Amino acid sequence: MAGKSRRPRTATPSALGEALLVAPSSTTDEPAAALAATPLLDRPSRGVFVLLGSLGVAAIVLFFFTPRFVLFGGLDLRDAWSNPEVNRAIDTFKQIEDPFKPTTNATNRVITWRVLFPLVAHYLHFPRLLYLALPPLGCLLVLALALDVLLRRTGDRLLALAGGTLAGSTSWFFVSTGWLTYFDSWYVLGLCVVTFVRSRIALVLVCAATPWIDERFILALPLCLLVRGMLFDQLVPRPSKRWLIDVALVLGVTGIYVAIRLAALATGNDPTSGAHLEEAVDHPRSLLRMLEGLWHGLRLLWIGVVLFVWLECSRRHPLATAVLIVTLLVTVLVNLLIANDLSRSTSALVPAGLAGVMLAARQYSVPRFAHAIVALAIVDLLLPARHVITVFTVPIRYLYTEIDNYLSPPMVLRSDFYIQRGGMFAQQNQLERAIHDYTTALQLDPRQATAYNNRGVVHARRGEWPEAEADYRAAMDIDPHMGDAYLNRAQLRIERRDTTGAIEDLDKALEVTPPQWPSRQAAAQLRAKLSSP
Repeated sequence: MAGKSRRPRTATPSALGEALLVAPSSTTDEPAAALAATPLLDRPSRGVFVLLGSLGVAAIVLFFFTPRFVLFGGLDLRDAWSNPEVNRAIDTFKQIEDPFKPTTNATNRVITWRVLFPLVAHYLHFPRLLYLALPPLGCLLVLALALDVLLRRTGDRLLALAGGTLAGSTSWFFVSTGWLTYFDSWYVLGLCVVTFVRSRIALVLVCAATPWIDERFILALPLCLLVRGMLFDQLVPRPSKRWLIDVALVLGVTGIYVAIRLAALATGNDPTSGAHLEEAVDHPRSLLRMLEGLWHGLRLLWIGVVLFVWLECSRRHPLATAVLIVTLLVTVLVNLLIANDLSRSTSALVPAGLAGVMLAARQYSVPRFAHAIVALAIVDLLLPARHVITVFTVPIRYLYTEIDNYLSPPMVLRSDFYIQRGGMFAQQNQLERAIHDYTTALQLDPRQATAYNNRGVVHARRGEWPEAEADYRAAMDIDPHMGDAYLNRAQLRIERRDTTGAIEDLDKALEVTPPQWPSRQAAAQLRAKLSSP
């Protein structure tokens, strides 16, 4: 306009773009320069960041807290079934075969009502490996949801990664990746959806499905609904209509599950509810062990829980503060008292811990708080961790330690252990147990010629000649220089009046074995005896 001085034109992004369009000879590479100036974490799109971030967090946590994966090999070995890594999987696979048959194993009676995934696996004929992959898949979904919610609430990707690492370095993740067919990850996923996802469709679906995955979901719902209302400011100054409708929906949907369980209990068809009380009586909890379980359940994510309570209490009515604290304490105590695995009992507080990180980030400077959360995540990864059960604890080690354990497995996963014990049973004339141990040795190492040969001897003593001959043949195929297998088959052929075959085996034994073979003299004498008129 006339009468106004014009400001010099600055090189805004649009102006710079126009300048480049009219100056094609310029050598400036603006996209490359802009990419170089963009922080690495800001380059991927939101979806790609959440996907790669959840995978990265899972990999980092698994490096520092690696499952005892060598024990997964005991899934088909009865002697290894006492380990928590495989104990529940044994009964779970029976449940998949018949989802409505009660589980008689006292340790795993609790899965009787956790039928959602067994039903799906039963009717869709899931292969075993796919079913075993469901808990780790749930871990990735929880981490992805945590990263997405943290990013939306704080806008800081570094803080989101650090907060996700804090959430992942807790008991639910350790159990879901280390104990086969434990679905703690899906239970926590349900709690996080209730706490952080506004969609009522998601709320209804989760409340309908999750109790059939883990009934502890019902016990944690009051706290999660309270955190949801506070996080979305639906309880200021009084409960909003939206929050009350959400609560009514949750009560209506979960009420169906509660009614079914109560009816089953009233009619004597619910053995698991009483089992919880029996376990509590049989395994009393000391205060020290409960405190240990509380710490190892959440570890440094406890700081997020404390921050949430502190920040909410500082801005709310004393009555609301009291309700929050009482609900949190009741949730913790009830979960501690109904289960033997104490560290798992604190998983109900994971959403509150994440909510505390979000609130603190909004309360304080996000970049400064992000650095604090990163420091906490690093410390959390370096602190020792363990599974805490009322009667024992199981330490969780680094990846390097578990690789060493894999290279030098425990006795129950070593074929030589079963070969030696099978020999002991054979000497004690416990032939059935001897055959079982030799068969187990071959499960662990199908190239064990000694196991085949020794099992053949036991079969021969039981009069099972075809089985004995098949085992001797297998031993020879693996180790053509095993003279004992030829000698044993020669003796078997003598019993079957096959003198020609026996002489052939003895000749072969004397041919393929070294001069120092301990049974050389016995084989030569037997050969001479068979050849004499």
